[in-house]
Amino acid sequence: MKLRHLFFLLFCLCACSGHRDERELGGVPVEFSGQFQAIPGEKLKFKAKMGLVGLGELSTLVSPTTEMVRGHKCFLVTADASSASGLSWISKVVHHWESWIDSASGISIFMRRQARENRYTTSLELSYFPDSSKIVERNLKRGEVKTFSSSAERMNDMVNLMWKLRNTNFNQYQKGDTLRYSGFHDGEWLSFRVCYAGITELKWNKSRHRVFELYPVGLETTFLRGENPARIWIETASQRRPLKVKLETYFGNFSVDLIPED
Repeated sequence: MKLRHLFFLLFCLCACSGHRDERELGGVPVEFSGQFQAIPGEKLKFKAKMGLVGLGELSTLVSPTTEMVRGHKCFLVTADASSASGLSWISKVVHHWESWIDSASGISIFMRRQARENRYTTSLELSYFPDSSKIVERNLKRGEVKTFSSSAERMNDMVNLMWKLRNTNFNQYQKGDTLRYSGFHDGEWLSFRVCYAGITELKWNKSRHRVFELYPVGLETTFLRGENPARIWIETASQRRPLKVKLETYFGNFSVDLIPED
């Protein structure tokens, strides 16, 4: 599995399939949490590894205050992912996201993304217009502008999708229920399905924590091993931090762990 694919899965914290046209997603309702839930100034840092080998890190940062973007009061969430320096001879991956999310509606309003994967580089800006049901994508490197029609509930960039999953009200679901999410990324609508497995305990930072256990469904890759090879654990406490993600692959167990604060 390419390292960039691992980082993509790490960032999403769930499985996805892409569709060029929003209509391909059908009329299935998606989880739509409404008001954006965030802790101003929050910073989280994750470490990815395959067995004992470190693959890289991901960090997220929420702005301490909201700011106005086209008349919307937004939180700015930045996210950075990079491969470990010791793996640069295999693959060099650097991603940077800036996502402005409406604090009232939970809809993405503006997103800026820069990425470098070995020799490949990209720089994009996406503007979301819920009132006119459109998304405008600007490729700053190529000078291209594209417009896509979309519905408000699918106006989620990748950062916003992670927050929606993290802050879903899992208490209203039963074990075995499948939750559906949808967003827009690189000219495609992404469809996510995640099964709720209930509340359990997870050992993290030398103590046990009550967590919501989830597993993505519909994973279609030959690299993953066994039935339901991915697991996600999100704490039930008010911060709702994702504590761990685990993938069972034929190359070994891939995991992403929240790094405790200093």
